[in-house]
Amino acid sequence: MNIIGANKVGSLPTSPQKTGASFGGWYTQTNGGGTEFNASTPVTGDITVYAKWKHTVTFDDQDADTTVEPVSRTVLYTTGTDIVGSLPTPPVKRGDTFGGWYTEVKGGGTEFNASTPLAGDITVYAKWIPDYVPGDTGPAGGIVFYDKGKYRDGWRFMEAAPSDVTSEFNPTWEYQHIFGLYRTEADGVNLAVGTGTAIGTGKANTEALVNAMGTTAYYVGDDSTENTEYYAARTCSLYEYGEYEDWFLPSKDELNAMYENLYDIEVPIGNFTDTYYWSSSEYPNAPGYGNSPFYVCIQYFLNGSSLMNPRQQSMYRVRPARVF
Repeated sequence: MNIIGANKVGSLPTSPQKTGASFGGWYTQTNGGGTEFNASTPVTGDITVYAKWKHTVTFDDQDADTTVEPVSRTVLYTTGTDIVGSLPTPPVKRGDTFGGWYTEVKGGGTEFNASTPLAGDITVYAKWIPDYVPGDTGPAGGIVFYDKGKYRDGWRFMEAAPSDVTSEFNPTWEYQHIFGLYRTEADGVNLAVGTGTAIGTGKANTEALVNAMGTTAYYVGDDSTENTEYYAARTCSLYEYGEYEDWFLPSKDELNAMYENLYDIEVPIGNFTDTYYWSSSEYPNAPGYGNSPFYVCIQYFLNGSSLMNPRQQSMYRVRPARVF
């Protein structure tokens, strides 16, 4: 573009287009050299300005914990087979290992590296490989059964104890005395502690149950004073494995994830079953079960179904879990 005898050009022509490159402005020298020229650049004489052609490579870290620096790089178009030459320092994401840059999300498309020919502007995406997948051995030696996708609220993965807790505290009977009804008085009404059912609530549920019942959980009918300190929630809170003591009784949905990823698969693992398991989730107002309200725990998984059974029942399995 030739400019003759004007203090300022005032306006620029429509940006040109070039296959395989994007327009990067007008410059006083070729290949983006010299200084950029715009509509307000003072003009003191005849001047020729040159189109700058470029590629822009944008790096999308896909929700990493650290920011990519730089987020994008500009590569001059020269021969049509230009390359970026170098890549930014890989970002970091807790719970994942960086697996390279790809032309589509989640490792889709093709891998992009420093020598990949550029055919135009491109956005490439970080591929993240989870540090654990269901079935892996967790840090405590349990079996990983859940990944929520991102580390937050102090955890990302869940692992189940490698086997059911049965006779550790009560060797006389495999599943005896793991019931737990909450009463403020031995002959009082059965009360709710207040628990959740969602994934991520099991730990708080267990703490609430243990804080409420302490070493005295009641059994059977309204007039029974029989009690135990080894009810399901406390049994899990006392459980130790792999030098870890932060185990808890899973919630309803956590047990469901455990069932789906340990049992309801082609080759079940961890000796998980489809019979009854204690959860830490209460179900309110079950009519016909003694004093009202009578709170029950949700049991899984007789033939894969969800059932509700009284918390007074003892012949159910217990599988502790923990988060990390």
